[in-house]
Amino acid sequence: MQFSDAYIGSYSAQQASLDHRAPEELVKISVQILLTPSYGAILCVPTGSRADSPRGYRLRSYDFWKDFQVQVFEGDEERFPLRFTGEPNSFCSHTGCTLTGATLDLEFPAPEVSVDFDLAALR
Repeated sequence: MQFSDAYIGSYSAQQASLDHRAPEELVKISVQILLTPSYGAILCVPTGSRADSPRGYRLRSYDFWKDFQVQVFEGDEERFPLRFTGEPNSFCSHTGCTLTGATLDLEFPAPEVSVDFDLAALR
């Protein structure tokens, strides 16, 4: 529909086929990782190498999402993305920003789908 609106008159099946081949079709999957009380933005860490060292705190790294593994399957077959990116999510206010999670984006080639139908029956 997005291409046919640009044509005055008729939009042929041949033109639709050419338009359809233009860019490679992709399937995009977004995965949200949300921080929780047990896996939060603030980490409790030892301040020294000794077992009785006092505990301190540090902020979780903004690229923590790189520690996660994401797998996508089509049936029993694993699919590998053409593109895989991620970015941290934060909540910001007048007092500063707090890491809340991350969004991972994966892009895959769209699977080929075909459907047989009778054009004469559509009239």
